[in-house]
Amino acid sequence: MAGVLTLRPTRSPAVSASHPSPTTPGSASRYVDVRYDGALVAHLTGITFRTASSPHIDSLMFSTFFGGHDSSWAPSTTQHIDFATFRFAL
Repeated sequence: MAGVLTLRPTRSPAVSASHPSPTTPGSASRYVDVRYDGALVAHLTGITFRTASSPHIDSLMFSTFFGGHDSSWAPSTTQHIDFATFRFAL
């Protein structure tokens, strides 16, 4: 994803991702739009969402990463992330 998002600790931004539906199994012609407070910040293309005709979701993973390969990239204070009002829909 190109660009940088600056998250401010004084407020909770709205981050969302959406894609058109339905998808065709095996098709890499789909896309995802990512929005930050309503503004389009990324348009990702060439994505395959599924390869089977009957999808099955058995897990969901979140990952946060500060970057780098040594302790100099680590935050100087304890950090928290809150996935408040999280929604997932098919």
